[in-house]
Amino acid sequence: MRLLLVDDDPRQVAILRAHLAPLDHQLLAASSGAEALDCLDETPPDLILLDLRMPGIDGIDVLHHIRARPELARLPVVLITALHEREVRLRAIEAGADDFVEKPPDGAILRARVTNLLRLKQLGDDLERRNEELRRLEALRKELTDLVVHDLKAPVAGAALNIEVAMEMLGLEEGSACEALRDALAGVHRIQSMTEEILLLARLEEARMPIHPVRSPLRGIVEDAVRTLGRIAARRGTQVDLAVEGDLLVTADPGLIRRVIENLLDNAIRHAPRGSRIAVHGAQGETVELSFKNGGTPIPEADRAHIFEKFAQSSGSVARGANVGLGLHFCHVVASAHGGSIRVEETAEWAVVFTLSLPS
Repeated sequence: MRLLLVDDDPRQVAILRAHLAPLDHQLLAASSGAEALDCLDETPPDLILLDLRMPGIDGIDVLHHIRARPELARLPVVLITALHEREVRLRAIEAGADDFVEKPPDGAILRARVTNLLRLKQLGDDLERRNEELRRLEALRKELTDLVVHDLKAPVAGAALNIEVAMEMLGLEEGSACEALRDALAGVHRIQSMTEEILLLARLEEARMPIHPVRSPLRGIVEDAVRTLGRIAARRGTQVDLAVEGDLLVTADPGLIRRVIENLLDNAIRHAPRGSRIAVHGAQGETVELSFKNGGTPIPEADRAHIFEKFAQSSGSVARGANVGLGLHFCHVVASAHGGSIRVEETAEWAVVFTLSLPS
């Protein structure tokens, strides 16, 4: 590795060279702070041993120049000084010094400190390379996800159209075949919605998607979601009790909030016991709160803290009580983008209650 020795006294440089020679590193020298900065502009060393007291640009000035450059943020700097004043050392630490060696240096201590700092720098460099590789792989994953999801849109739309055409050609209105086709069509529409949500989620997480909030009646948005999912509820014998006043207004992007409401309503329908009821309740306070209540399996308190994380995995009870994966994470991201929030709790009456809070 390359070590830069900075001292205006040639004798001190010679002493440092003698002490560091057993480490078998490449030893460079600079006789002033200005010369040291010139060396940094050419090929930065792996470590600097820097005299604190030099004419012109002193050691602390050199430190300030080094730490002002992001590419040198992890460059270890050891100050060599005969000074013992607390204030001087404090200034050096605040400027970014990694360690100190007093004059005259003890060879064994000097070598040990240099070796440790170089080891730490190597570990930091390795970690940064791994992080950069992870960033590259994450960018590739996002690109592939976008491509796959985009390419899914056409065949899924074609499948939905073909089911609709088949139903018209067969003239089916009632019976098991009709119900099967309707369920298939509902499933295809759900896949369409999920693929669109994956793309929306990626844009929201990267702040690439603008939010267009407008003041809208909440009841109308909820009623649209109930109509969309009504057939699923009916098949399960689930009754949806809607208690949202018509004058309850929210300031939100209607399209995004409807997707959130559909996710939460679908979650409640699927996890409520068959033949039971769920309740959707709206209330006005400092914010507008919309709650989705069902009598399914309670979610353990320990699992509630991370249930909105992407691809959240938890105990079997949570898997039975909530739609873990992307759905709840999507709801959380959209709510946060609107300056709102989402939470889950258990009450005396209801086993699972998801509450969406939005600006009024």
